[in-house]
Amino acid sequence: MEQYQVTFFSDFREADRCAVILTNRLQLYYGSKMNPKVNFHINFVLRELLNNAVEHGNAFDRNKKVICSICYGKQIVEICVRDEGAGFSSNMTAAPETNGANQQRSRGLWMIQQLGLTLDIKGNQVKAIYNWRV
Repeated sequence: MEQYQVTFFSDFREADRCAVILTNRLQLYYGSKMNPKVNFHINFVLRELLNNAVEHGNAFDRNKKVICSICYGKQIVEICVRDEGAGFSSNMTAAPETNGANQQRSRGLWMIQQLGLTLDIKGNQVKAIYNWRV
């Protein structure tokens, strides 16, 4: 498996820049095997997780960092995002519409699961694993 990591200070523009860098890295590795659907899914997940770390984890504190590493190989991409916030736990079993007060706060993570990724949330670290047939 290959691995690549980026670190940036909490800012949406930096999150966007890093999402592009990471997506491009995967496109170089997988080439034509990374079809538009897979490219869209990976890019969406990266942007969602990086933006969540900036906004919810680090509360836009530019002195706090976000670290994102990707591990990738034959049929798997593992995205791990860690921030310097307090962390959270999430019940991902229900759709956002049925989550009551958390309705607006869990939509992105719920959507990531709907794309077929497995989420593992531990404190201030979120790991998303994407498997597909190459």
